[in-house]
Amino acid sequence: MTPVIISRYSPQVLCYLKSMHIHGIHSGFICIRKQGEPNPVSRHIKDIFYISHKDMFSPVGIDQITSFLGTYTHCGLFTISEKTSLWLWENAEKLGKNCTLLLPEKETLLQVLSKKNQIAAARNAGLSLLPTYFLTKEPRSFDSIPQNTFPLCLRPSGPKAVVPSFKVDMVSNKNELRAFIEKTRAIHKFIIAQPFLNLPNLVVHGARKKDGSTIGLQGFLVERKFEGLTLTITPFDLPTDLINKCKKFTGLMNIQGPYHFEFLFDSENNKAWFLELNNRLGGTTAKVFSLGYDEPGWLLKSFGNDIHISRKLVNRSASSKMALCKYLYYTLSGRTTFLDYPFDEPTCKKIVKTLKSMVVCKDDILSLGEIKGAFSFYMLSLWEKWRTKS
Repeated sequence: MTPVIISRYSPQVLCYLKSMHIHGIHSGFICIRKQGEPNPVSRHIKDIFYISHKDMFSPVGIDQITSFLGTYTHCGLFTISEKTSLWLWENAEKLGKNCTLLLPEKETLLQVLSKKNQIAAARNAGLSLLPTYFLTKEPRSFDSIPQNTFPLCLRPSGPKAVVPSFKVDMVSNKNELRAFIEKTRAIHKFIIAQPFLNLPNLVVHGARKKDGSTIGLQGFLVERKFEGLTLTITPFDLPTDLINKCKKFTGLMNIQGPYHFEFLFDSENNKAWFLELNNRLGGTTAKVFSLGYDEPGWLLKSFGNDIHISRKLVNRSASSKMALCKYLYYTLSGRTTFLDYPFDEPTCKKIVKTLKSMVVCKDDILSLGEIKGAFSFYMLSLWEKWRTKS
């Protein structure tokens, strides 16, 4: 079976290409591309097909994808987007009998997209939860929140759940919360509100096979965060109790394929607070791959491919040189926020640690074996910024 990924060119795609090269597996890449976007370059690209982002989610797009997949005797198709995954399931019969979707079932995807379902499963699995409030435009959804739970961290319950969209925000009191709600034009689902804790994240990567067995379970501590996202990450040994609860959660949600949990982690009390789970490759996939965690390999193995995963974890930290440079610039210009952990660290200490990370951290995409691929992604990022500004 030839694995094929459909995605924009990204760090996840780069580590997928590297992984398939390591395993000696011929791979395919359906590249979603905008008009004028530079073509991806990588010595690991074998078969590539370009599809316009305007043709995605249309009958024309399915016809193009089916035509490309028809060149294989048997292929396994997957993606890193829930929206694309659902679209592929809706058109599964049109993709051809030679194509197998290496994706969670449609019902599972819809279950996972519901944050309320996730919170209920986390509670039933015995995972620790912060006090959680589901906010709408109705004052009754937030007026009764106790004052001692502030400051609150606010997150949308899913993509396009709130207009205008946002990633994460914080409010210090009820007046700020009321003003934030009033500024939203629409809340189609709800906003999740939880007490803000100045803590690092704990990411738990793993995969689950169709028979319910768990493979590749590994923890990673997010030592530093920037704009709410992982800046530096390192391997972390998980306590047995948390491992068992993670397994129970994935069973309750009927997870299949690769996944990653997000927790807030209190090292002093050895307590992990559940935030969410994503049943796909994600933002830390490339970083943990650079440390030896072969998530694309575990993906294939979880869907029945008999491959041997021999890469070993290295006891180092990983980051992104691009993100470190941006973080350093924001630090020097006084633009860091509560989304950056640790946010109350002295500026001089942030600068020293960032400079040290640039030297000692493994980069998520840049390596001697894939310089062209890394610079191709950097060019795409610059093109995106130029396009946005113009």
